Amino acid sequence: MENKNHQQENFKSTYQSLVNSARILFVEKGYQA
Repeated sequence: MENKNHQQENFKSTYQSLVNSARILFVEKGYQA
């Protein structure tokens, strides 16, 4: 079970990184990017 929880945490941090990158790109390039 511990492994599944770790996987969930890893997914969360990866998702957050993705969202942050997308937000930065969106701000720099605008909607058309």
